[in-house]
This record gives sequence, structure tokens and C-alpha cells, in this order.
Amino acid sequence: MAGPGSRFSAVIRIRKTGGINYAKIMGKSAKYKRGTVSTSDKAGVLTVRIEASDSTALRASLNTVMRELHVIESVSRIKLPGAVKFYARPNVQLRKDLRSPRRYRAWHLRRLRRAA
Repeated sequence: MAGPGSRFSAVIRIRKTGGINYAKIMGKSAKYKRGTVSTSDKAGVLTVRIEASDSTALRASLNTVMRELHVIESVSRIKLPGAVKFYARPNVQLRKDLRSPRRYRAWHLRRLRRAA
């Protein structure tokens, strides 16, 4: 239901995962020059309601919300250093003795211990 002066609106419903409190992170509501964004968090479903005065403002608000949700999801997947299972290889040619993943992982852990 759009407020007075709002002609465009969108509703996004997302099933929550991993005990993340999306509404607390994103905030309950935000008011912009040409639109508003409000969130509600009920029964394991996040509902984001976007209202805007024109389609450009609706698209901008939608992009903002989607970016915030993407960041929240990305951060929730980060593991603590003790739980890291994969080490990205640097963009340099590795020495022959470090080409296997097991040897590279051991070398990388030794390097991290030395740096600490």
C-alpha cells in the first residue's frame, strides 16, 4: 500500500537462514527524498516493502536493498580463520614443490605462523 504521493511500490519476501537478524542489520525503515524502505521480520520471513514516487527511485531503492542483502549473505558465509578449508593461491607461478594443494596449504600455514 503506497503512501500519499507514492505511485510505485515493490515487496520482497525472503526466507531467513542461519539465524541472521536481517531487519536489525538493515534497520526497520529508511526514508529517502523520493521513497521509503521498511522491513518486517516475522515467522522466519523477511519482508522488505519499497515505496517510491517514480520508477527511477524505485529501481535505485531496489538496488540498494539488494546490495545490502548481498553483503549480509556474503558476510554470513565467512568462516573464522581456524575453520578455513581452502587457501586461494596467489597470482604468481608457484615453485614446483608447492604445486600440490596439501603442500601449498602447509606452506601457507607456516607463513601465517611466522607473520603472527
